[in-house]
Amino acid sequence: LLRSRSSQPRLSEYPALLPHLLKRSSSTFCSATATLGAPADSYFEYLVKSWVQGGRSEQHTWEQFADVMDAVCGIATYTSRNGHVITRSVTASLQGPVTFNHEMDHLSCYIPGMILLGLDGLPKSDVRRRTAWVTLAENLTETCFKMYSKSPHGICGETIRLNDQDEWSMAGEYHLRPEAVEAFFYMYRHTGEEKYR
Repeated sequence: LLRSRSSQPRLSEYPALLPHLLKRSSSTFCSATATLGAPADSYFEYLVKSWVQGGRSEQHTWEQFADVMDAVCGIATYTSRNGHVITRSVTASLQGPVTFNHEMDHLSCYIPGMILLGLDGLPKSDVRRRTAWVTLAENLTETCFKMYSKSPHGICGETIRLNDQDEWSMAGEYHLRPEAVEAFFYMYRHTGEEKYR
């Protein structure tokens, strides 16, 4: 599910990865940028949480979530030369190819929990997707932990950015976000590994 670096993805290949702004007057998209972080995080997160709250019975909601996960694995994550896995925003151009912003905000740390909640809907026989999803959850949880551990004071900023050399920098204030703790909680419940507790 994860693309090679050499391929030229197109946002149109991933229709579940919706742009993050709508016009109130026409309900049409007025942005060409899709992001898993602010201000779009709640939409993606609530797909799977509404499926869970509905007793895991509304298959169409889970299928929307699964389509989002295929897009996340296919285009919206990036592994740096140093092994850091981040989410990234994707902007479509008129010509079709996309550009990427290698910046991840703390709000994106909800994604590991989202993945693990949605895993119940994925058939056990779909080993390829299960492996890709769980690996992504583990890697993003590690990134969320490093947002704190790489800080000189143990307090993360609002965003991390990778420059052209894949060097990591942190920006913004600390906003008492719960998403990293949520990721640790779900990873502990899923794996039983003490490091997450």
